Amino acid sequence: MTGGLDPVSPEDLPARFLAWSRHVGGEAPMYDTLCRRVAGDGEILALLADVPATQPTANVLFAAVHYLLLGGAVSPLAGHYPTVTGSVVTPDGDPWPLFKAFCLEHAPEIRHLTATRTVQTNEVRRSAMLMPAIATASAGRPIALVELGAAAGLNLRFDRYRYRYAGVGAGDTGDQRSPLLLRTTPRGSLMPPIPQKVPDVRWRRGIDLHPIDAADPDGVRWAAALLWPNQVERLERLRTAMGIARAVPVDIVEGDAVTLAAVNAADAPGDLHLIVMHSFMLNQIDAQGRESLDQALARLSRVRAVDRLSMEWLRPDEGPMLRMTRYRDGEAVTVTLAAVHHHGEWIEWLDQSSGNPLTTSIT
Repeated sequence: MTGGLDPVSPEDLPARFLAWSRHVGGEAPMYDTLCRRVAGDGEILALLADVPATQPTANVLFAAVHYLLLGGAVSPLAGHYPTVTGSVVTPDGDPWPLFKAFCLEHAPEIRHLTATRTVQTNEVRRSAMLMPAIATASAGRPIALVELGAAAGLNLRFDRYRYRYAGVGAGDTGDQRSPLLLRTTPRGSLMPPIPQKVPDVRWRRGIDLHPIDAADPDGVRWAAALLWPNQVERLERLRTAMGIARAVPVDIVEGDAVTLAAVNAADAPGDLHLIVMHSFMLNQIDAQGRESLDQALARLSRVRAVDRLSMEWLRPDEGPMLRMTRYRDGEAVTVTLAAVHHHGEWIEWLDQSSGNPLTTSIT
């Protein structure tokens, strides 16, 4: 990921938690409840004074608590975390008193974690959204793939998974020997262009401020802590994907994705079709950084063609969208490919003839 050092304004903290409460909705009921309680609690908000403004504050706090519980911290609060107990049965009653007591008891650790760790949600099922888009961009050509904000690089290994698109009826696609099956549901009137064979990746590289080593237990624990504790199946997918990552080494460069994107993309062999992708990363980059990234890829396109796949949730009124930007000779043409679920539960492929393409000239 990329990040910033300036902390979030204390006045903005309650609004951030209330907004995130609306975001999680019914998918994480406990987090929904805790968001609304944290928003009105000065003691807990005070623990977050050093969280960088670029970081989603609620995610970082909840991940810090989850991280400590996954590490063996003893507390009755653990009973409300199926990912910790292994049980889908949680205690009755309000988890808030237990949550607040835990945060105050572990205040130094939580202050440190929330100030130094970043949100790097490795939701591997997003590969099921990206795979049809990569197939669209590559059009059967062998590819070089660069992922920005790669974290552990799980989506960089998208060709090592099996895929099942509900209702398609064509059987599984992808690596038939893979221990990881990713299921998703196509919605709407158009089917995603699901290839019979996954695209041929010949070269790949990731970039992240703080790469996660799949062989590092602490890094894997942080990645697990970022998942929502009521969604045990996501944790199971993560652990299986981390096992695949340990068996399939990938180069992940440590550094700022905006600064290093074009430089690393230029390293890709010239005979391969170059694709740069990122998912749920731009929310941690300011407007200037986004413009710099766009311009850097446009400049690179004067030397070689670049396709950019962006799966981001930048506007609350439209939800997460999957877009493709084709950079050619300094110009960028963007099409919206699909609306997607943020954790990969469904994909709705869109008619690209409606309102697309959008063409801009970049110098």
